[in-house]
Amino acid sequence: MCGRDVGAPAIRAGNREVVTEDEFQTFLEPGMLVRHPTRPEWGIGQVQSAIAWRVTVTFPEQGKQMIDARHVTLIVLPERA
Repeated sequence: MCGRDVGAPAIRAGNREVVTEDEFQTFLEPGMLVRHPTRPEWGIGQVQSAIAWRVTVTFPEQGKQMIDARHVTLIVLPERA
């Protein structure tokens, strides 16, 4: 169950249904440590916020970045001991 009203029209792009901002949920939470999958040179980042598909992460070598979680799957790292 996706949470959209059954009577609500689907938003489509070509042959696929597009997830709206209200429906997109991320499991990322502030404080989690992550890596960008294609930018390892940015280092280990810390999630600052995650609202719908917008995830703000601070990386030591790149600073604060807004990541579009619809297009980038951040690599979650275990918490440091």
